[in-house]
Amino acid sequence: MKDGRSIQFTQGMVRPWVCLTEGWAMVRGRYWLFVGITACGMLLGSVVPVILFGAMMCGIYLCYLEQLKGNPVEFRRLFDGFQYFESGLVATALLMVVSLLIALPASLSLSGAVIMLPLFIDRGGLTLAFGLYLTVIGVFVLVIIAAAIILGAFFMYTFPLIAEYGLSGSAAVRLGIRAARANFWGSLGVMASQVLLGMVGVCLCYVGAFLVLPVTMGAVMAAYRKVFPVQTSSGDTGQPSAVRS
Repeated sequence: MKDGRSIQFTQGMVRPWVCLTEGWAMVRGRYWLFVGITACGMLLGSVVPVILFGAMMCGIYLCYLEQLKGNPVEFRRLFDGFQYFESGLVATALLMVVSLLIALPASLSLSGAVIMLPLFIDRGGLTLAFGLYLTVIGVFVLVIIAAAIILGAFFMYTFPLIAEYGLSGSAAVRLGIRAARANFWGSLGVMASQVLLGMVGVCLCYVGAFLVLPVTMGAVMAAYRKVFPVQTSSGDTGQPSAVRS
């Protein structure tokens, strides 16, 4: 497996709206195929999240890479992600560990606030307690959404790097985080659009979430290609502001 030391990335190239537009253009001609690929990949990856998620994500991005190259994309290409099973598993495990480190304090804070509610009922009545309860829940949800967007931005390039370069899971995480830091606001905007559009899709009878997936994952792939352009054999990206990893 490669360690990513020779892979360069660019800075200041990611524009969220442009990436969304390019994501739609990327899949427009084969939209329903990519609906099937992304929906199947995400569903299978969710069956046993830690075990299958990484392989399915790599498989999805392999399909996008083929689309970017202008090659025919077949549904079975999704399952080629299993050739990166070990790297995907390590990357997913690291993602889960960081997620738990963030979610645990938030969950403990929510539990503590709920435990304190009887005190407010005694002192201020049921109406005040109910209002505080809704406020706590609202703040908790907003914190979790914000944390998911920020964490997603830092891990946004991990699985495409594994799919394209065959990096080890840890190397892909390290390189992806460095690239995300160098393109933080753009990457954050792309991830925010993916999360928020996904939430809107869920509100539309849940099916809408699967209909926006090809576009939002295409936006991630468009951002990835701007940050990690196709490199020549000499390592030159042909783009300004290249940074050697």
